[in-house]
Amino acid sequence: MAAASVLARSLGDDARTRLALFASRRRELDLGDGTPWVAEPLERLPLTPHDVLVHYAYVTAEYAATMGVDAYVRANTQISATVVDAIARQRPAAVVVASSGAVYGPGRALVSDVEASPYGVLKRLDELTLRTAARDAGARSLVLRVFNVSGAWLRK
Repeated sequence: MAAASVLARSLGDDARTRLALFASRRRELDLGDGTPWVAEPLERLPLTPHDVLVHYAYVTAEYAATMGVDAYVRANTQISATVVDAIARQRPAAVVVASSGAVYGPGRALVSDVEASPYGVLKRLDELTLRTAARDAGARSLVLRVFNVSGAWLRK
């Protein structure tokens, strides 16, 4: 939830009235100021009005091996479908998607083998899917490819 913490701090005193958080399940989060915020389950996102959607939800790469590729693909495809539904229903002005440098393989070629690089392939598909959904809803879109800004901490 580091991204939510940065957004909350950027929005200032009225962040709690302007920022809605979603996670895999309903839970309390501490965004760094000691005051808990409640994140609603992701499936509520399509029902929640929003002007800007900032999307970070994804099952991270290390789970691909433990879940198996098929289950991993299903889980992330469901997340993407929920976000597409939210974009179509709420028609935000903008959609910001956090992607990953994992979309690149050797020589900076885009990865294409889902068995060898499920996270990278799925993140690229997520980029394309959500850009299309944003365009169809009349929203601006921005895809940010993040390249290991926090090291192993991000996954832990």
